[in-house]
Amino acid sequence: MSLINTIRAMFFNQKTKFIFILILIFSFMKIAIDSFIIISCKDSLPISIIILNILSLLIYLCISIFCLYKCGKLEITRKSLEESNLYNKTLKDMNDNVRIFKHDFSNIMQSFNGYIINEDMPGLKEYYKGINNECNNVNTLSILSPNLINDPALYCLITSKYHLAETLGIKFNINLLINFKEINATPYILTRILGILLDNAIEAAKDSGEKEITFEVFAYSSNSKVKKHVISVENSYINKDVNIDKIREKGYTSKPSDKGTHGLGLWEVNKILKKSKNLNLHTTKNEKFFIQQLEIFNPAS
Repeated sequence: MSLINTIRAMFFNQKTKFIFILILIFSFMKIAIDSFIIISCKDSLPISIIILNILSLLIYLCISIFCLYKCGKLEITRKSLEESNLYNKTLKDMNDNVRIFKHDFSNIMQSFNGYIINEDMPGLKEYYKGINNECNNVNTLSILSPNLINDPALYCLITSKYHLAETLGIKFNINLLINFKEINATPYILTRILGILLDNAIEAAKDSGEKEITFEVFAYSSNSKVKKHVISVENSYINKDVNIDKIREKGYTSKPSDKGTHGLGLWEVNKILKKSKNLNLHTTKNEKFFIQQLEIFNPAS
């Protein structure tokens, strides 16, 4: 575990960052007070007391930094365990689906044969559609790999939302066409925004008839240079009258009964976007899908 990764984990953890800032503030205050006392009483204060005071402050700083370093290592270990647990669950689900498909393969082939003998092409197409959906589920699970989603924070977020959608009976399509390390945004910012977008998508899709979400990440290139990355979240929805011009306003919600408890997510996203120079959120809708596209622009070369 490298020192750089440990320090990064310390500062991505908001609680640890807050404690570190408090320690710095206290240390500077202590140095300022001690300096004032030493200057004011330099003639009457024994040199041994001055040296002891400085040593005690240095020991305090060293112990505090060491404890924060250990907290950073624990945070990395916790995230690694969370990632491993999610990956193990994904592998188990994929293995179960393959085993079920293998067990039913003989029955599937016999069913195909029945449709062919009776020349029932409409029935065969409908039957094939069901099999294709099961194959797509296995393909989606194979995408949920730390090797493809090569950022631990994003991997845990996307995988956990996928499994949540699955428990709610939502079809969650995933299409990843980029290296996540190349995205010009910090994992902290991306996880905050994507967490809100995916939560909203799941909330809307579970109430709709189609119950479908498509999560896609791709790069837009021009003249062999990547200009921007796009993260698209599409979800089926039931309220076709939702006002896309007002959804980022504080307190706005498409559910009248939920006012006061909802309507803060996209408002929070909008606050993040205003502070960022290279992020833009484009919102559209059609008869089937509500679409949020997060654009991350690369610096001009």
